[in-house]
Amino acid sequence: MKPLKNAIALLPRWDAYTMGYAPDGRRRFVDPDLQADVYTPIGTGLPGDGNPVALVDGRVAALWTFSLKEGAELHPLDTLAARTRKRLEVKLQEVADLLTG
Repeated sequence: MKPLKNAIALLPRWDAYTMGYAPDGRRRFVDPDLQADVYTPIGTGLPGDGNPVALVDGRVAALWTFSLKEGAELHPLDTLAARTRKRLEVKLQEVADLLTG
């Protein structure tokens, strides 16, 4: 499979893509060191609930949140290039507009 190039996507909490894999299968899109950030633990030895994520080239690069009170926020898990961050913020604003429209 060819790696994705210049692709961004926002996935919601409990998305089938992020929830459909056991922890060892999640390596294809999230580094094992970041899984604790991406998944909220639900008990000892249980994989956890998935948080909303931003994918860049098929890999988790950030978490995102939205609330009516706080609005939309992007939470990078590592340094993002300025252009990539801007693209994600534009996409996230589109989601916020949809939810508040």
